Amino acid sequence: MPLRHFVCATNRPCLGKNGQTLEVLMYNKRCAAIWEYPKETGKSVHHLTHMQRVRVGDFIFMFATGGVGIIAVGEAIGSCKGPFPVGDDHRIRADNWRAAEWQVPVKWVRWDSTNPCPFNGWNATFYDVSGAKWRDRREPVIKHFKLDQV
Repeated sequence: MPLRHFVCATNRPCLGKNGQTLEVLMYNKRCAAIWEYPKETGKSVHHLTHMQRVRVGDFIFMFATGGVGIIAVGEAIGSCKGPFPVGDDHRIRADNWRAAEWQVPVKWVRWDSTNPCPFNGWNATFYDVSGAKWRDRREPVIKHFKLDQV
């Protein structure tokens, strides 16, 4: 089965534990993460099922929100973990975000927040950009981060 490609938003500039940004925490903890919304918001996460389909070897593109672009690419080294409830030590987001967290373990193969790859994406939690439909968005990222050399 061919490898798939997923986009994970960094939720820039949101802060997590110890006042660090969520993207720095994802880098340091070697994971891609998403969060459910607190119940009182009435919102729901739309792409959790995409995250749950990730297999070892799939690529994760880290999308810095706010029009920045893709700042990193990682390779999944495990399947989706979670949900981690508020208070769980595995979480990277602080407990003031009162909703569950999900993570995919990732080996970051390229991370360069100073030289992002432009990307026509949206601030969604986790979405699949595999297949021919997404080739025009995927290929520039692969070239920019020299993934053919990984």
